[in-house]
Amino acid sequence: MGKDIARHASIKAYKKVLEELNAKMGGDADMLTLSLNRAAEGLEKRRMQAAAEAARPNSDYSLGIKLLQASDNGDAVAVLSKVIAASPCHYPAYFFRGLAYVNTGQYSKALADFRQASLLSPEPADAFYYQSYLLQKLRRSEEAYVPMLKAVEANPDNVNYRVLYAGLLEGDGRWAEAKRQYRRVLEINPDMVEVYDWIERVDRKEAENAALEVQRSMQILERQSQMLQVYTQTMTNLSGSVSPSGASSSGTGSSASGVPSGRSRESIQRDLDKAKKLLSDMTKNQERDSSLVDLQIYNGMIQRQEQKIYELEEELRLAE
Repeated sequence: MGKDIARHASIKAYKKVLEELNAKMGGDADMLTLSLNRAAEGLEKRRMQAAAEAARPNSDYSLGIKLLQASDNGDAVAVLSKVIAASPCHYPAYFFRGLAYVNTGQYSKALADFRQASLLSPEPADAFYYQSYLLQKLRRSEEAYVPMLKAVEANPDNVNYRVLYAGLLEGDGRWAEAKRQYRRVLEINPDMVEVYDWIERVDRKEAENAALEVQRSMQILERQSQMLQVYTQTMTNLSGSVSPSGASSSGTGSSASGVPSGRSRESIQRDLDKAKKLLSDMTKNQERDSSLVDLQIYNGMIQRQEQKIYELEEELRLAE
């Protein structure tokens, strides 16, 4: 009876804990949903504000565009920065200041501006395109895929987007996907005949890479063949100095009972020196080829050679 009461009390306690945990998780989920909704609402408000700011006539913005067109990039940055300070959601000012930064080699600042423009612009495809381009320039190609895909998704018939995307895939060694994108470019614009040369270039790279893979495989096979030759030679040396019964081929050998073999100390010492030299050579080969799977072969050979040295040392001791 007492055990049942205790068991029911434990179950009740566990249920209460689970209820509290579920309530907390539900509350956390509600808070997360609320936070995401607020963030989306805030972004939507900023986009509406950005559209209003971009629609208003702005003499500084017009001046900044003229300076950019005249390749006066430094003054264009200064004037467009003034526009952004007065109108923080003016997405065209971010975009064109980003171009001015690109022209002056300030890629990190340009990237930040294009990201801001893509957040605020109702048509962010170009901003995504430049983000991908700059990430590749900054040697951050692994980050360039997401904005590139967004640009292609927003404007799938833009050949510039497709060409940059294909180049990104080509640089990453994704040959089949790169050729697929280049062929899509030809579908959009059959007059871009230079794309045929690009496809042939990818074919050459793919063939060269396949040849390199074959060469690497041949090198591995050659090293394994060398390992097998060393193993065969070593086993030949071992069989030449030790008979199947464990006796030395140059004499009667020492018996398993520890009876002296009757060989001279000089003869035993010569065999011992040879055995130690062979062990040294085997150890060096093992260290040199430690990355190969065949290392286990060496381990077994070394153990047998160590046993042989021990037996010769015993034979030498008994011969004294």
